[in-house]
Amino acid sequence: MKNFYALAVATILSASLIAQDYYWVGDGGNWSDLSHWATTSGGSTLHTELPGPDNDVYFDANSFSTIGQTVTLDLPETYCRNFTAVNVQHNPTIVGLNFYDQIHIYGDLNMSSAMGRSFRMMMMMSDTEAQITTGELNLGGFLQLVGGGSFHQNDSISADNVYVYGSELNTNNHPIHTTQRIYGNQPNSTLNLGTSNIYTRLWWMIPGTNLDAGNATIYFGSQNNIFGDFYGAGHYYNYVVFTGEAEIKGENFFGTFEAIPGADIALTAGTVQTADQFVLHGSSAEAASIRSTTVGTQATLYQASGEVNASYLILQDNNASGGAEFNAEESIDQGNNTGWNISITVPMDYYWVGGAGSWDDMSHWATTSGGSSFHTSPPTAVDDVYFDENSGLNSGNNVNLGTTTRSCRNFTITNVSENAIINQPGTGNLNVYGNFISDSDVFISLGNVSLLSESDVTLSVAGGSMGNSCNLTVNTGGSVQLLTPLSLRSLAFQSGNFFANGNDINVLFQLQFTSNSVAFADLSGISLSVRLFQNSAPPGQFALSNTEIFSSGSFHSNGQDYYKVYLEGAAGSPTQNVYGSFFAVELTILPGAIVELQAGITVTTEALIVEGTAEEPIEIFSSQEGSEATFSQSSGTVTGNFLILQDNHATGGATFIANNSQELSNVVGWNVVTSTHEIATNEIPAAFPNPAMNVVNVWGYHGETLHIFSMTGALVKSVALMEGNNTIGLDGLSPGMYILDIASDVQCRSERIVVK
Repeated sequence: MKNFYALAVATILSASLIAQDYYWVGDGGNWSDLSHWATTSGGSTLHTELPGPDNDVYFDANSFSTIGQTVTLDLPETYCRNFTAVNVQHNPTIVGLNFYDQIHIYGDLNMSSAMGRSFRMMMMMSDTEAQITTGELNLGGFLQLVGGGSFHQNDSISADNVYVYGSELNTNNHPIHTTQRIYGNQPNSTLNLGTSNIYTRLWWMIPGTNLDAGNATIYFGSQNNIFGDFYGAGHYYNYVVFTGEAEIKGENFFGTFEAIPGADIALTAGTVQTADQFVLHGSSAEAASIRSTTVGTQATLYQASGEVNASYLILQDNNASGGAEFNAEESIDQGNNTGWNISITVPMDYYWVGGAGSWDDMSHWATTSGGSSFHTSPPTAVDDVYFDENSGLNSGNNVNLGTTTRSCRNFTITNVSENAIINQPGTGNLNVYGNFISDSDVFISLGNVSLLSESDVTLSVAGGSMGNSCNLTVNTGGSVQLLTPLSLRSLAFQSGNFFANGNDINVLFQLQFTSNSVAFADLSGISLSVRLFQNSAPPGQFALSNTEIFSSGSFHSNGQDYYKVYLEGAAGSPTQNVYGSFFAVELTILPGAIVELQAGITVTTEALIVEGTAEEPIEIFSSQEGSEATFSQSSGTVTGNFLILQDNHATGGATFIANNSQELSNVVGWNVVTSTHEIATNEIPAAFPNPAMNVVNVWGYHGETLHIFSMTGALVKSVALMEGNNTIGLDGLSPGMYILDIASDVQCRSERIVVK
């Protein structure tokens, strides 16, 4: 018994020593700097170790002395039990340093609005009960509830991302704001949302997550949504408002399902979304789109009774069922819709007049070319838009489409001043349900353009460019015929047919063909320049016969056969990543490129061209050190120059030679002639004359080779030596110092000479 009490006392004393208070002092600085961690508020006695999981951390009135000081979380991982930042003065800020840096909090979080913050990853680790008080400010990158405990909000939570990992979140009716995601990331996670308002751009509940959203309201999506997935996992949702782009996955249940003007909702093909009431309203300026993710396959909206009185919708591949009456006034039937009573919008012509101005200004939309009778609402998806010689657009005049979604059928620019500007910020959207035609050299700078026609259309841009910020998506039920060369930021194929018709395409960022795409793209016989070539298309959906592809960032091949592929490093980012095995008639790696081949792949060619230079060598290696990638060529000779090789095998029957190159490790099949050399210490007969002008005499043995290098290591001349004295011509060598180098079984020697 005595030993038991002694052990208990020792345990208590040990715990009291571990669970210490840490007070920040001394103004701004790094978390790792022990001179900032005092044992009392404003004290001068300092800790000798950084706070750990059992220590409470305080920022208070004695922590900072002047305005705008910063505490930097400069370690990959920092720790504390309770994190308290209240009563702080002078508006300090605590910030994370790197994207993956984590602060682990094993107790409560209590922050006031007086302290700014930008955490990278805040991980709440409690396995019991913990309180979260944020002071109503955004926490930063990630808030992760990880410890398995029960977390309770005392005010709003704002962060870029909120993850719940096997823990319980109780909002206590307070809102949650995220700029990106909310995840229920493990089957035993619990989210009790009460009557909270939730704002997010991606909602993802893992099956088995415990969710109570029976009284909450979720505002989902945004304009130009870069996320957009709503994965409800079959739960019941009281009220969800969909804005911007949204892809609803799986089958879900709603009290009220609302879509507002500009919403673009894609329902997973074959699924059913059930609601007590669907509220679906676009506007004449911004229709709401409801479609299936797969062209030709329906998705279903189910309402058991009552009426759905919708307006200004664009409907495609949608089935309305369940007993309710579904009405869509002033709407567009894109095909394969059942159960709907659709009132078709009457198409009208919209002519721009009056020179520079905003798309929303109705004084610019006349009913005839140059006319004085005006429309009262902006163009819709069935209306034709014209910019012509009567639009009043002169050099420098700007037509601004704005940052919201614009829609029209045909978008036509003809006989407009070549220096007029058709402008849309990068966050804006232009949905075109017909032709896009510009036969004038106007300056076009568009944001996100979608071609959505169900029939055959043309794409024609006289100046060749839709703008360096333009992202074009082909998502049609017909075909798009390209009639001119095309330059833009990104090009994506989702559905329909696209024919380049021999016109070159320059994609400044990404060409994307996803694995779930049902499109066909014929880019045969063109020159395609692209930074990120993302080909995940199933076989047969991409025609590239006689196409030359210039890739400068990454090349996702998907096992396709290619004609000519050029890999080059982009300015400021020279690494070229290659994913997946493929065949190319000719593969050229350009000087200066750094090529990382996915480990285990084989790149098969009829002609491999790898000619670097001394100033711009080519680096070729595998994505996994020690695991090779392979070049295969059945015949001929591959003669490389100035290569740096690692984890690369060469096979197939051809001879692979790498002159003036470096072999690092795990290189097989290459005959490497190294350019590395050192001045030998052994004495040799002197080359003469030295300095030399036109010739130099060197003693050699039969079968040796003399290499002449510049002082930068560049090989400038190679000569086969005969036994005895050899007279070597120096024609073409600039004046300066050079190194003569001979290395063989007979001798190893180097010598500096000066050429005049």
